[in-house]
Amino acid sequence: MSRTPFTGIEHFARVVMARFNADGGANVPLEVSTRARDWSASPPRIVWYPSRDRFTGAQKVARTHNGRSLITRQAGATIDVWGAASADGAVTSIAATEALIARLVRALKKTGGPAPFLDLQGGAWVENPGQTALGDAYALTIAVAIDVPDLTVPTVRPTAVTLQTPHGTPGDGDVDAGES
Repeated sequence: MSRTPFTGIEHFARVVMARFNADGGANVPLEVSTRARDWSASPPRIVWYPSRDRFTGAQKVARTHNGRSLITRQAGATIDVWGAASADGAVTSIAATEALIARLVRALKKTGGPAPFLDLQGGAWVENPGQTALGDAYALTIAVAIDVPDLTVPTVRPTAVTLQTPHGTPGDGDVDAGES
């Protein structure tokens, strides 16, 4: 599990995909965008699509930060996983997508930790023919706890005042400690 305090869904996605791509499988580029879901690119492809958030009471996130927690944002995302069939037909697009799903779920759990810090809400195979023309796709819905810390600047109160006599000019309109 990451010790990093995640700042949002894109930060979380970067950490997860770095772990995903470091596991020895084929490298899949990271895309996080509400506009990247056009499915015009070729598989293999994983797109993080930020979605609905919900807010819960402040909870201790197992990732440290400075300051106390004000509230926890359960940042939602739908992750579209799109596998590519092999050219010789030995691996179907379903099998390729299943392999990507398993890699992704492993990386998610190792990065996000247990519930309630990471909530794997569910998934479904994409049925829209326009989105599956080049292969089969799966949409996984998650929510990750993003701590919203209290970053209130502390109030500074003077405890003592010391007046110094600068080199002022009497009558110049600037009052300083040296004028009577």
